[in-house]
Amino acid sequence: MENYNYLFESLTVRFFLLIFTSFIITYISIPVIIRVARMKQLFDEPENRSSHSTLVPTLGGVSIFASIIISSSLFVNERFVDFDLLNAAMVILFFFGIKDDILMISPVKKFIAQIVSALIISIGANVRIPHMYDILGFGEIPYWISIVITVFVIILIINSFNLIDGVDGLAASVGIVSSLVLGYWFYVNEYNSLALLSASLFGSLVAFLRYNFSKKNKIFMGDTGSMIVGFIVAVLTIEFIRHNGIGLINGGKEIITAPVLAISILIIPLIDTFRVFMVRLLNKKSPFKPDKNHIHHRLLSLGLSHAKTTIMMVVANFIFILLAYHMKDTGIDKFILLIVSLALFVSSIPFFIKTKEEKMIEHQAETPVIKPFFSKNPGGSNKKKVNG
Repeated sequence: MENYNYLFESLTVRFFLLIFTSFIITYISIPVIIRVARMKQLFDEPENRSSHSTLVPTLGGVSIFASIIISSSLFVNERFVDFDLLNAAMVILFFFGIKDDILMISPVKKFIAQIVSALIISIGANVRIPHMYDILGFGEIPYWISIVITVFVIILIINSFNLIDGVDGLAASVGIVSSLVLGYWFYVNEYNSLALLSASLFGSLVAFLRYNFSKKNKIFMGDTGSMIVGFIVAVLTIEFIRHNGIGLINGGKEIITAPVLAISILIIPLIDTFRVFMVRLLNKKSPFKPDKNHIHHRLLSLGLSHAKTTIMMVVANFIFILLAYHMKDTGIDKFILLIVSLALFVSSIPFFIKTKEEKMIEHQAETPVIKPFFSKNPGGSNKKKVNG
């Protein structure tokens, strides 16, 4: 009995058990969800801006939600975060997301659900950003300003995950990178519940990828999945920033540029969202009007497959994380400017490369139209006479 208790008290054992459990729940549940979706004709119908041409179920988020709730309930004993409030916030996002995936609801209703969930976790569970790390000279901030900033950050991250969920594997892969990096930091610094929450998300998304890339049993995570994944990553990110601002529990060294490192971990969804919104505003369009100006859309138009597009963007994500980590002692204002400027430059490169169609159109526009010197009927002199 003592050995049994020790087994489940060991963080390392629970860490791997949780990854395995969340993986198995997602892996087993998705085929059932696909069968139900096919029976009830619950598909994502391709449209003009879609990157797929076949009917695909969009209920993968159901399995992600279920695996995280069940696995974390089984293995998370510590409470650095109030898991009751965390689950309540996720349930709200789950119901609004699944309704949108099946029936479609207005963006305003989803936005309200995101605000409510963000307020629950920031006010109720005190998951918030209390310090600005001397960004533009600001330090500790008042409570309500902290809540406003936190709610904005949560909504931004949720919607940035929603926006990059346009190519197979991308949103899930960015979620895996985020949970892996943040989970490792929480594990090393003994924030056990947050490390285990990261492990739960990691295991679920790895299993989801197997079906997201499948040809026969393909499934999308839908708004349910992207909102749940974005929300959990937002909570992990804010807790990473917060604990680096209030002092580590085990006396470890704080990362003074934690906000910049957090930006680097989420650089793909954040910079894509920022760039797309700026392009739409410059073109005098609503920033919320969908289009095909995302980075992944451009890479697909250049001839890359879904898998190659995802791999390229994830590799770029890791490079930015490594760069940010090795420059963590740089002044924070200069650091933010450098990371954001470099990310904007790199993300713009695919838009300077012309596709075959664009080259052909450009060539046709530049080729002059040469009219023949002699025409068949110059001045009408070759007209036949009509005898009258």
